[in-house]
Amino acid sequence: MALNFTDMNTRTRLPLYEPALKQTLYKIEIQSRVGITLGLISNIKLARNFDFRFIPCVAIQQRNYSYYMTDSISTRRLEAAYLDLPFLVRMKSNFYKNKRVYVITGFKFSANVSSNKKVRNNQNLIKTNPLDFCIELGAGVDLYGERIKLCPEIRYSLGVLNIYNPNNTYFGGAVSRLSSQMITLSLNFE
Repeated sequence: MALNFTDMNTRTRLPLYEPALKQTLYKIEIQSRVGITLGLISNIKLARNFDFRFIPCVAIQQRNYSYYMTDSISTRRLEAAYLDLPFLVRMKSNFYKNKRVYVITGFKFSANVSSNKKVRNNQNLIKTNPLDFCIELGAGVDLYGERIKLCPEIRYSLGVLNIYNPNNTYFGGAVSRLSSQMITLSLNFE
């Protein structure tokens, strides 16, 4: 189980005039919300201090975009449920008093599995492409108890692809690039 803090790297072309609304867009501001991630851990030991990890999970995320226009502010939601498929390599230290630290790196594929029926024809909503590819970096600690291993972990994910879809959206030309970034704080039970 984990908490995720999702944000977007955004490149804009502002100010931008929208003739259909007779408005000029001056600024776009993103407010990130805390999401939740649930998944399962698959671990293969490669060597004494190296593991390969596959951790398929579902991440529920939301971000609000505030559009500052000529005479108003409009807020638009971007909600998504992603199926994340990370492929990771974990390098562990040796044991010290029933503990060990590790670093983890790799990549993940993400697919937006939430329904886009409402989004498809609504010109007021932000639209994104359903697939993403990210690079992952993280660190954690293995805490060994008598019957369970507890692993608090922090991971940073940086999207490589431009996931913005400007089609059929007001002010679609205002954003030139939208890429994801996420910090995940997880508490793994093994």
